Amino acid sequence: MYSVKDLYEGIHKRIGIPIVFDYHHYKFNTGGQTEQEALEMALSTWGDITPVVHYSESKAEQQLDESIRPQAHSDLIKNYQIHMVTSRYYGRGKTQRISN
Repeated sequence: MYSVKDLYEGIHKRIGIPIVFDYHHYKFNTGGQTEQEALEMALSTWGDITPVVHYSESKAEQQLDESIRPQAHSDLIKNYQIHMVTSRYYGRGKTQRISN
């Protein structure tokens, strides 16, 4: 699994494809970045286009089944948390509340 830093260096810098930040997958490979640093790096790749992020949870944790890979996405979000995202790239420097 690649980190945001890996994707930035290996893909975005070469061909300019924006990076979708994935909260769930970030946990498995931080690339030595904090969540905020990784998020801001991913958001910086979108330019003037509204960025896309992906929020999901572990299927293994939700179903309490260790035989399921921890990286597998759950079908539903049950333990939804509110995230406050502050970035100079998102919302033109404003804080964006992401909630249900």
